Amino acid sequence: MPALVESNIIGVMVYVKQLKEASDWYCSKLGFELGAYEEDDFAELMIDDSYVMHLFRDDNCMPYARAAFTFSTDNIAYTHGVLKRRGVQVEPILTYSDDHQSFVFRDCEGNALMVSQF
Repeated sequence: MPALVESNIIGVMVYVKQLKEASDWYCSKLGFELGAYEEDDFAELMIDDSYVMHLFRDDNCMPYARAAFTFSTDNIAYTHGVLKRRGVQVEPILTYSDDHQSFVFRDCEGNALMVSQF
């Protein structure tokens, strides 16, 4: 039976109560660039002019308790250290195998996000 969807993910959405503050946080702490922006609706976040994710405003959202996706890095210790120095709440780096490490961090609204190195 053929798959009903394709293997690539075309959209990642994180829901926040304070859209302006959250988009500023993602840009200043993670280095995203602000793409399309609709006040009180959504913010598109980019890296090197390529789409990464959207923030959507939702007054009733609850922070993600666990990371639903992971960002990739080629130097997890460096990424962890920079985020920590920037005042981001980071958890310790966990090693799962010789070729996989990750850590969880929280955005300004408490959403759990993850960074992994393979």
